[in-house]
Amino acid sequence: MKTNSKILTDEERTAMAQKMDDELDKFMDQLAANRTTSGETQRPFDFDEWCKKIDQHPAFMTKLDESAMIDGEYAETLQALQAMKYSTEDDEDLCHTAIQHKGEGNKHFKLKKYRWAVDCYTNGIKVCCDDRKINSVLFSNRAAAQKHLGNLRSSLKDCVFARKFDHTNVKAILRGAECLLDLGYGKQCIEWINSSLAAAQGEKKEAAIFDEKTLSTLEDLQNKAKRLVLAEELNSRQKRMHSAKDSRRKQDLLEAFRERKLRFQPKLQTGENDGELFEWSDLEVQLNQLDKPARTYIDEQKNELIWPLLLQYPEVAQTDYISDCSESTPFSQLLFDVFSVPAPWDNLHEFRMDNVRLFVALDVFDEDEIMEVHFEQCLKEILSHPDVVIVQGLPVIQVYTKKHIKEQVISLGEGKMRIKR
Repeated sequence: MKTNSKILTDEERTAMAQKMDDELDKFMDQLAANRTTSGETQRPFDFDEWCKKIDQHPAFMTKLDESAMIDGEYAETLQALQAMKYSTEDDEDLCHTAIQHKGEGNKHFKLKKYRWAVDCYTNGIKVCCDDRKINSVLFSNRAAAQKHLGNLRSSLKDCVFARKFDHTNVKAILRGAECLLDLGYGKQCIEWINSSLAAAQGEKKEAAIFDEKTLSTLEDLQNKAKRLVLAEELNSRQKRMHSAKDSRRKQDLLEAFRERKLRFQPKLQTGENDGELFEWSDLEVQLNQLDKPARTYIDEQKNELIWPLLLQYPEVAQTDYISDCSESTPFSQLLFDVFSVPAPWDNLHEFRMDNVRLFVALDVFDEDEIMEVHFEQCLKEILSHPDVVIVQGLPVIQVYTKKHIKEQVISLGEGKMRIKR
């Protein structure tokens, strides 16, 4: 392969290093995001796959492919790396500079100035010296500073880099395992430790790399990870059980709606196979007078629907809310307490059981058409009427004084009326 003999200026070298550093951060962020481009469910975190993808980045290639230099995904970055490699006659200067940045970072680290330490280690990494162990230490030290700052994902990312440059970097291996535990990745922590041990065994240097104390620490971390995995599996089983129970409750409710031929606005998917499309929020009622959302549910003992109910008083622009209304209870019983005591706005107590009439709006061409509701009727009968629609899961009954309704409506027969405008 032909080399680029052009000598880079300090400004060009700095610009190239910054560009590659930004690209590397972007590359790692994309891997860490661990999501599909189509917005599908997040895939399980796979360290083996993660590390394989890291191998594809120029910063970790052991061989420069000439075809990749020309038209590969990272062609520009590869060319920049080659230019930087041959832009100086003595790489020892670069290593010396990287070591100086490491030393400055260590001073700040000891003084607990972790952000300054991160900056120094980053400057050392940007030098791009050829010594893999120096690069490994820089990433490992930056990982330590990031962990102290609470940036666990950034710390984990640097541990991966550090181990990639030098798989014998014990500090990076231990810290990476700790980060995975802190992030709740028990299974991945076990895989990380096992792959680190396997790499050492491949080199036949396990005894030299992992002393007794380190092996004991790794074993302790692995045991913690195993306990975390067991907890995750238990939690997963509980979630599946809860999901199955929740699905049955949804199916039972939808079946009750189908049996009663109820109509909703917005329209609910109430088919036998629509349980997965139905969400509880589709029925949630949110009103200012409610501390938390309300919705209909099934009384399993009586096998009947229990509804929230809104009473509207159009002639005085007031409302009342009643919770937990049984669908089988007559309105005379359901509303007895409401009409027995006058509301604060009903000074003359005109809205009494013997002085009011009840109506429900109809979903017909004439938006002013209403149907009378008799006190001996119940919610089940009214809501099952083909022209009645339940809006956002909340049945609404209109209440008028007898005098007002006599003056303001036109009778259409069969209990139906039209409000005068």
